[in-house]
Formats: sequence, C-alpha cells, structure tokens
Amino acid sequence: MRFSTTAKILLSILLAFTSLIAFFSLTAAQEPVTVCFWSAQGQDCVERWRRLGSTGTEVEGLLATLLEGPTAAERARGVRSAIPVGTVLGEPPLQSGGTVTVYLKMPPDALRTLDHASFEVIVEQIGWTLEPLGWRDLRIQVWDPVAGAHVPLSAFLPQIPVPRKETAL
Repeated sequence: MRFSTTAKILLSILLAFTSLIAFFSLTAAQEPVTVCFWSAQGQDCVERWRRLGSTGTEVEGLLATLLEGPTAAERARGVRSAIPVGTVLGEPPLQSGGTVTVYLKMPPDALRTLDHASFEVIVEQIGWTLEPLGWRDLRIQVWDPVAGAHVPLSAFLPQIPVPRKETAL
C-alpha cells in the first residue's frame, strides 16, 4: 500500500506538531527555584530547575530541592549544606498566615553532634530558601526518636554555660 504525497505531508506535519507539543510541555513543566547553601563567604544561593507538580505544595517543592544538597559542581566550588545528608521531610510543612512550620527527620548522629554554628546555618538555609513565601515566623521541628514526637531543632543544642561574675570578699 502506497501513501499519497498528501498523506505523507500530513503525517510529517502531524509528527512535527506532536514533537513541538511534547517539547513545550516539558519546558513549561519546569520552573526555576532558588535554594540557599553555604560557602566560606557565607550564604550561597543557587538556581535549580524543579518540575511543576513533582511535589505537593510550593513549600514542599522548595524544601525537597534544598534537601537534595549541592550538586557535585557546586561542592567543587566550596558550596556546602549544614543540613545533614540523610535529612528528609518528616511531615508536610504547614503554612498558615505568615507562619511556616517545617518538620524534618535527621540522622540521630547529626542531632547528637549539632552545635550552635551549624544550627544557625541550617536556619539561614531554610529561611532564605523559603523567603519567596513571605514568612514572618519560621519554625523548624525535628523528629525526636526518644520523645516520639517533633520538637524544636533548638532542643538538640548543647547547653550554654551561664557566665558568673565572681565576687571578691
């Protein structure tokens, strides 16, 4: 069976049209997002492409992208994340008014070794990554396996000794 010239032209046009639709749907299905990591110079925000609809809410999408950590090329430039490898979202984040509550599950060793400097960088990374949401109150909760509940990340910080002024007698 031989196709007529008109049928071949129509088939070629149809294939070209479906290819264009596929191309535009793939490019339109992504959006640039900014996630913030850390380097020797301080905060280092980078642009990533995220598939639309790949995660639930905008908060989840931003956090999922942040938790992926820096790429190999970014790490080679000295970019790092204070958020420990293996950290995942524990529950979907809550956003109400200007308050965003983030629920994380971190490796137990990371919680045991959390220090004040790492804590500050983690808060900065999450805060600046979620900045487009216009939050005014950011709460970072972490799963505590001992308590069996989410508690503030700050609960894992070591105690700061209270300075005492010696009195002379």
